[in-house]
Amino acid sequence: MVIDDEEQKVIIEKKAPREATPSTNAPEPEPVAPTAVEKPPVELPRTLSNAAMKPARAIAEKESLACGKANGSLFSSVRINFGVGPSGKVDEAKALPPMNPNKKHTVEVVVPPMNGKPVGVCVAKAVSSLEFPKSQVGVDSMTWELPLLEP
Repeated sequence: MVIDDEEQKVIIEKKAPREATPSTNAPEPEPVAPTAVEKPPVELPRTLSNAAMKPARAIAEKESLACGKANGSLFSSVRINFGVGPSGKVDEAKALPPMNPNKKHTVEVVVPPMNGKPVGVCVAKAVSSLEFPKSQVGVDSMTWELPLLEP
């Protein structure tokens, strides 16, 4: 439609409808809950150091003294051979005869009087229940000499 006046001319055309503009009263989007910040993985040591095993050894010594007292041991110590898996759990513990201080080398053969005897079973059980820190490969085999009698 055209309106023409001497001083001005107005043209009115039909146009396509405009897209709706968002209202200023529109609801705001819901905030996204913050996600937990992931901690970097802890680098496990390859194997267990003596320092890492020290707390478990202290427990083992206390338990072995209790085993010696409860079972009336005539020996002053017992050797325990065991391994520790990467999870920190003891794989297996075996009681060995006490060290002979007069010999340079001792053959580690599981023979009486310790393995299978009450004191040996008691100490092996105590060592088997120990928990060590986790590591990448654990410890295949180690031997501790533990006291059975107070010094």
